[in-house]
Amino acid sequence: MKLDLTMRGPTLAEAGDWARSAEELGAAGLFTTETNHDPFFPLVRMATKARRVELGTGIALAFPRSPMHLAYAAWDLQALSGGRFVLGLGSQVRAHVIRRFSAAYDHPARRMREIVLALRAIWRAWEEESELRFEGEFFRHTLMPPRSVYASRTTVSPIAIVPAVQGMSPAIIRSSVLLPQPDGPSSETNSPGWMSSETLSSANTGSPRVS
Repeated sequence: MKLDLTMRGPTLAEAGDWARSAEELGAAGLFTTETNHDPFFPLVRMATKARRVELGTGIALAFPRSPMHLAYAAWDLQALSGGRFVLGLGSQVRAHVIRRFSAAYDHPARRMREIVLALRAIWRAWEEESELRFEGEFFRHTLMPPRSVYASRTTVSPIAIVPAVQGMSPAIIRSSVLLPQPDGPSSETNSPGWMSSETLSSANTGSPRVS
């Protein structure tokens, strides 16, 4: 059995030591939430102190951020952690997205799916040093100047995206896109198999995949 822990109490200054202690106690994965802190910042400290555990966001809000912002943050953490990062994305509820973050919440199912597809397109352009051309219903990413191509490309496998299900409507669950898991550390609760057989079954539907 693998045990994942969520960081809630420690401060940003304590995040690294907390992660190292959790790893020494046998934790398999450590995750941050979007409550008291931006979920990405503690993971920087955690990645430098904990050397083996899987690290991830559980969850980062997708709608207040552009796919490009998410792509950079996830790519950097994947490189910093040596391929141990899992990007968990969630939608939050309408009131928080609109009134707290002043972001759009229209068509949440289609928007969530398109964010994931845009992330794949951005990462592919960096990995292959190819032209970035993504044009969707909500997002357009068609400019990546040569100097903006990611110079410090990580050599690990692609980042995994695990759409969070708690609080999501069945429509968002149905449109979620699951990406291949990276090689290396993974846990049953963030694998595509687990998501399909356990979590997504609650919506009585399958999950489309992008390959």
